[in-house]
Amino acid sequence: MFLARRPGPDGFEKRVALKRILPHLAKQRDFVAMFLDEAKLAARLAHPHIVQIYDFGRDGDAYYLAMEYVCGEDLSALWRRANELHAPLPFADVATILVSACEALHHAHEQGVVHRDVTPANLLVSYDGTVKLADFGIAKSQAAASRAQTTVGTLKGKVPYMSPEQARARRVDRRSDLFSLGVVAWELLTGKRLFQRRSELDTLRAVQMSDVPSLASVRPDVPPALAAAIETALEPRAEDRWDTAADLAHALLAWLSAAGETPSKTRLATTMARLFGGDAAERRLAAVTTPSDATAANLMLPPPDVPSEPRLSPLNPERWIPQIAMHLHLPPPRLPPWRLVGPLLALLLSAGGLLFGLHSQRANRALSAGLLATPAAPAASPTVATPTAATATAQPPLTAPALKLVPRALHLAQDPPGLALPPPVALPARPAQKSATRARHHDRQRRP
Repeated sequence: MFLARRPGPDGFEKRVALKRILPHLAKQRDFVAMFLDEAKLAARLAHPHIVQIYDFGRDGDAYYLAMEYVCGEDLSALWRRANELHAPLPFADVATILVSACEALHHAHEQGVVHRDVTPANLLVSYDGTVKLADFGIAKSQAAASRAQTTVGTLKGKVPYMSPEQARARRVDRRSDLFSLGVVAWELLTGKRLFQRRSELDTLRAVQMSDVPSLASVRPDVPPALAAAIETALEPRAEDRWDTAADLAHALLAWLSAAGETPSKTRLATTMARLFGGDAAERRLAAVTTPSDATAANLMLPPPDVPSEPRLSPLNPERWIPQIAMHLHLPPPRLPPWRLVGPLLALLLSAGGLLFGLHSQRANRALSAGLLATPAAPAASPTVATPTAATATAQPPLTAPALKLVPRALHLAQDPPGLALPPPVALPARPAQKSATRARHHDRQRRP
């Protein structure tokens, strides 16, 4: 968004807000088509509470849209400033803002246009007390919106201000805008956020469930008639809300009349001066005339919503789970992180036990193979005579001594002093008893 001057003859000029497509978005066909749709829809609307369109054109490859410049603040700035000063907006001023917004929405609805993005950032209040509805970027004709809400795989609009049917990607009509306006009204009266949560997934689920606390439970001094009018707009089922924006405006005007008030532009201008200073308009115009680098940078950015939505990584499931839930028309699954701790620990322990078992089995096999290996027989000493057969038969058969595992640290490189070990004794060779027995067997077979 840029601030520009529209020159005329004899030094005439008019300040306009210039909206254009940024260079890196100019090549995206969907974004260009949405920009063109905004220009066509906004050109059909002519209402005192809707930002007017002055011109639409193309400069090279870039489209631009020249709109009415509103010297003031959006409702997000009013909400933030009122909280900083601990001075809530007066009930009559809130009703005045809502009546003007209802008149703008009713005019758009009668032209067959559903805004679909009614948020504090798109409701502007000038320093002289004029309320304007802006940004029809994602607006659609009511017939098209009833056929297909959005492109497959996307959610258009700011999630905290969506209606339940819009959050589920169902068919929407003018009553969806009334729910969004009811969320704005609830936040203006209470100074708190209604559906904003820690993550976009939790916010989407809260919108789909539409568990709205009563205004009396948050701010007991809200007049009952005013609270009833706003809470009717916040009904989860579209059939239970106001049928048209004009009906909501009539309910608000009835409360103003019963309270002895009327929609007053002058009273709203006084509130703007209390919040932002009596010379806010002069300071804004002076900053626009001779902008500094910081001011110029701010003028090129659209007014942010409050608070800003958290940026999510493309790999974060909170970015794509809402889109999956949108196609299923069901609330997205909610799985808190603490519930994953138990299954994860069980999986890690099972994997560790399996690896330990495999390693122990392999070690046992290697140890068994080393113990059962047959050692080489020692060579016989030449000085020892071979025993006779009679001596061999008299001696009992020898058995191999049991092997004992000795730690490596106990093996000695040499004998300690004073310790004399007997010389090794060579084991006698076993007689060939099996061969003699086999020969006698063959002799018996040869006998007739």
